[in-house]
Amino acid sequence: MVQGGESAGTSRAAAALRPDTSRPDLPAQLAFCRLAENLGISLNVVAGHSPLEQRYYGDFLEHGERYTRTAEFLAVCEAFWRRDGPVNFSGRYYAVENGRLGSTFVSPCRQRPELLIAGGSPPARELAVSHGDCWMRLPEAPPALEAASRPVLKAGKSVGLRLSVIGAATRGEALEIAHALHDGADQKAPERQLEGSFIARSDSTSFKAMYETAGTTEWLTPVLWTGLVRSHGAPAIALVGDAQEIADALIDFKRAGASQFILSGWPKGESMRFFGEHVLPRVRRMEQQIAAE
Repeated sequence: MVQGGESAGTSRAAAALRPDTSRPDLPAQLAFCRLAENLGISLNVVAGHSPLEQRYYGDFLEHGERYTRTAEFLAVCEAFWRRDGPVNFSGRYYAVENGRLGSTFVSPCRQRPELLIAGGSPPARELAVSHGDCWMRLPEAPPALEAASRPVLKAGKSVGLRLSVIGAATRGEALEIAHALHDGADQKAPERQLEGSFIARSDSTSFKAMYETAGTTEWLTPVLWTGLVRSHGAPAIALVGDAQEIADALIDFKRAGASQFILSGWPKGESMRFFGEHVLPRVRRMEQQIAAE
């Protein structure tokens, strides 16, 4: 996944970090983190969203307890990243005795990799405040986003959004693409059945809420569309429009507190080119204008 950074011209890759599948002593996981900074990779911390999938890995913890474990996991990580001697830790889920890393995280500007905490629930937001750098969540209308983001921003952390972009030279063309994707999913009933089955098994607060919202509200704003959520999944909530409409919507999100974005699109290559050539330059110009005000 490609993550858009806050500063102009910045983009980073985001690699998933899952405490449920990591060893308690952590060295193999943490040795990667030196490479993470050199390659510009942030760590997207995922606590899990499906009890059935978690049990594949021998993990039987409930939703809230998974976030409690993730907090402990990150506390151990932070102890290693401080590099102030052997790590000794005794907690509910992890125990480390005289832990050392052969390869430590090295960066001229950070003590640790950037941590994105994924999830829209209160425990996810609390984890972002206590251990993360960015609360990565699904979007909603800017006023609601601003209200939900206040505790995170007040703590000096950032807010990121996971969503999709369906853009074209005109709004009409973008709507045609969106409707074609929607109609194609309608003709493949199993896709909708699969997503509904996934949501039924999931304990993700944000995925379930977005699925329910998509059943009653097609447009959360004039450009924020839920039409693909019930067939393609919650992250398929999309900005739909021409380049300027999408750029305006991203600036509205930024004014509401979001400064990082993980974006998807269809088809992938064409969507990336459209965004890079037509949307991003408009966003940067608008940011400069706002900064000059």
